[in-house]
Amino acid sequence: MLDAFRRREIGSGKGGRLLGLGRVAFLDLCGQHNIPVLNVDVEDLRREVADIHARGF
Repeated sequence: MLDAFRRREIGSGKGGRLLGLGRVAFLDLCGQHNIPVLNVDVEDLRREVADIHARGF
């Protein structure tokens, strides 16, 4: 399940269910195996930050 999650074939909720774990426990397990749990596109993040700054925050 961890490899399938790493390849983004399944989500954390499904991975947890298939292993008999809750989502948070599954994410913790991923962390123990150095598997990133966030898939953030840098350009998307930059746009979001620019939008936040444009709104005065």
